[in-house]
Amino acid sequence: GKRGEEDDGGGGGEYGSDTKSEEEGGGSGWMKDVAGQACFFINCLGSAIYVLACKNLTNSYNSLSITAWSYTIAAFFMTIFALGCAMSSTITTFLCPDCAVNGTNGNSSGGGVWYIPSSAIPALAFFIIGQSSIAYGLVTWATKRIVTGTLVTGYTVLQPVTSAALTETLLITGAYAACGAISNKETEHGMRRLITSKLLDGMFMENNESINHDFDLRRVEEEEEYEWNEKQQQQQHDMDVITSNNENSACLVSPNISTLIAALAVFAGLFIIVRTEPKGDGYEAATTIISSSDDDDENDPTTAKYHDEEEVFNNEGSHDLHDGNYEEEEEEEEDLSLLELSEHQKYRLDSLERLRSSELDDET
Repeated sequence: GKRGEEDDGGGGGEYGSDTKSEEEGGGSGWMKDVAGQACFFINCLGSAIYVLACKNLTNSYNSLSITAWSYTIAAFFMTIFALGCAMSSTITTFLCPDCAVNGTNGNSSGGGVWYIPSSAIPALAFFIIGQSSIAYGLVTWATKRIVTGTLVTGYTVLQPVTSAALTETLLITGAYAACGAISNKETEHGMRRLITSKLLDGMFMENNESINHDFDLRRVEEEEEYEWNEKQQQQQHDMDVITSNNENSACLVSPNISTLIAALAVFAGLFIIVRTEPKGDGYEAATTIISSSDDDDENDPTTAKYHDEEEVFNNEGSHDLHDGNYEEEEEEEEDLSLLELSEHQKYRLDSLERLRSSELDDET
C-alpha cells in the first residue's frame, strides 16, 4: 500500500505538474500566432532594410564581403539574444516548448535548451549553409545588379508562403505525419500495456490486504518485491519506447488560419508594389529616377555647366574623336556594365563624356 501511494504521488508530480507548467509557460495558441506574425513582419522589414542598405554598399564593396560582415555582426547579436533567452525559463518555454528548462530534454541524454538531436544536424546544416548563407549571398549579388528591389524583397516574403504550401502538400500526400498524432503501432501497444499494468497494480494491492497472516510473510514480501521490480522495469521500458517514438518520428505542424491570412496579406502587398513599379527595364527605371532628381540640382553650378554643355552637344551633333588617350578611356568606360553603377554615377559619367566631346570639338 505504501509503494502504491508513492507511485501515485510520484507519477502525478513527475508528469502532471510538468505538463501544467509547460502549458502555462508555453502560452496560448492565439498568443503564439500573434507572436509568429510579429516575427514575420520584423523579418520582412529587416530584409527590406538590408536590401536598401546594400544598394549603396555594393558600389564600393563586393557581395561576398558585405555578406560576410553582415553575418559577423548578426552572429554577435544572436549570441547575446540566445544567452539572454536561455537565462529565462518563461521565454525559453514560450519560444521552444520542446526544450525543458530543468536541465533535461525528456530523455537520458540531457542538455536542456542547448541540446541538439543528432537527427537535426543535417537539417541545421542545410539551414545555415543553404537557406541562410548562400541565400543571402545571392540576395546581395542580385541587389547589385537589379535597379529596383521589388524582385529581391519579394523572395523574402514568399519564403513562408512557399514553406506552408509545401508542408500542407507533404501532409496530404502522407509523406510526413502531423505532429501530435500517435500512429506508431508499437507506441500504441506500449501505452495499452502500461495502462493495464497500472490497473493490475491497484488490484494486487487490494488483494494483498486480505492475505492470511499464517503464511510466511517474509516469502510473500520477497515475491511481492520481485514482481514489483519486474513491473517497474517493464513500465519504464514502455515509457522509454513511447518517448523515443514521439521524439524520433519526424512530423510537421499543419498550417492554420493565421497562415492563410498572412499569405493573403503577402500577395496583396506584392500586388500593390508591382503595380506601382516603374515600367520598362532596369535602365529605364534608373533614368526615371534620375530625371525626377534633376530639379534639385539646378542650383548646382557644376550641374548647370553640364546641362549647358549637353545642350551644345545636342545642337551640334556628335563628331569623330581622334585623340588616342581619350579613345582608350572610352573603351574602358564601355567595358563597365551600366547595372554595376549607381544612378548618380551613370549621370556623372554621361555628363563627363559629353563635356569631353565638346572640349575636343572646340579645340578642333
